[in-house]
Amino acid sequence: MESTFSIRSALESAADLFAEKTRFVSFTELAEATGISEAALCDEFGTVDQLITRYYADLVERCVELLLELDPATAEERAGAFVFIMLDLLEERSAFVDMTFRSYAAAWGSAFRSRLADAAGSVLDAPDVPGINQAALASGPLAVPAAEVFVRLVTTWLGDETEGRQRSTALIDKVVRLYGSLATNSTANDGVDVIRYAVEAEYLPRIPFLSDWLFGSEPAEPEPEPEPEAAEPESE
Repeated sequence: MESTFSIRSALESAADLFAEKTRFVSFTELAEATGISEAALCDEFGTVDQLITRYYADLVERCVELLLELDPATAEERAGAFVFIMLDLLEERSAFVDMTFRSYAAAWGSAFRSRLADAAGSVLDAPDVPGINQAALASGPLAVPAAEVFVRLVTTWLGDETEGRQRSTALIDKVVRLYGSLATNSTANDGVDVIRYAVEAEYLPRIPFLSDWLFGSEPAEPEPEPEPEAAEPESE
């Protein structure tokens, strides 16, 4: 890796060059445009396809970084900020996005989708999100469907030809509000409180692994040290 090689800068330069040429470009062309050696580009990205894949994965990382800088207070604000940061970044390179998003980002199993699922924890890291909701919604089984909804919303937004993309933006606003409501809903947390009380009051039996989750595992009390034996009196 060359010391002056900024991966993000190379990804952005490639996207700009693709948009300028209105076609895919080779590492040779990218090397000429950036001053980065073709060998260094090949070592880092492997192929042009992998470079585009990295571009979209890095886009999610940029969204998370900017979200953490803004640090909105509520789940709905964080979700909204994440979505609209992403849309702004896509808009910056709309020509490149039009060429590549559906094939490289929206495709099932893409790195973009995977990073979106991983980003759920950062989006849900808000005081108004109960811990059990954060754990559930940021886990694979629920984070993956959320990433699917996100991709479909972005695809709809990209294809929206209304003025200012008003129709798709209104839809996104409503989905963000719904997501915030789901994240802050106290039903699951209240349910855990009911179970915890029922166990404490001995209406339900204590099950070891369940009790550890409900109450936390308590360290075992240390055994008392044996008292030293009294010394026998010396015989005269």
